[in-house]
Amino acid sequence: MTIEDELKFQIDHVHIYIPSRYEAAKWYKKILGLEIIKEFEIWAIESEPLMLSADDGNTEPALFRNTLQNNQSGKKHGTVAFRIDGLGFLSFLKKLNTHKVLNESNEQITSRNMVDHGQAFSIYFCDPYGNRFVPLQDRTLSFMLP
Repeated sequence: MTIEDELKFQIDHVHIYIPSRYEAAKWYKKILGLEIIKEFEIWAIESEPLMLSADDGNTEPALFRNTLQNNQSGKKHGTVAFRIDGLGFLSFLKKLNTHKVLNESNEQITSRNMVDHGQAFSIYFCDPYGNRFVPLQDRTLSFMLP
């Protein structure tokens, strides 16, 4: 076995640019269930970033300060995709009934915006700062989805 055989990349964290890290962290907790990772919070206090996670740090959105509102830099936002199980996906769809979550066109999304990709379901939305997200569900509970 060579060192090349052992080279397997995993996503550690994703940079998300927002104007206020702690204000954004409240939205990410309310909508996505992401918590501030306490052991890395010193980074946010000293400079950057504020690290969040919902899976004990296996995947970490990293909130960085961006003073340009609504992506005025002209740089196109990427999309962050989260893997989510069937019950979590159903829970997220239900949350859309009580929380206003918008898409890129600034329209409120509902479970009717769900996309069937054949092998997975998803729903596209934005955080209040224009960053795009999509939770992906692998159809394990397809019989329960609306």
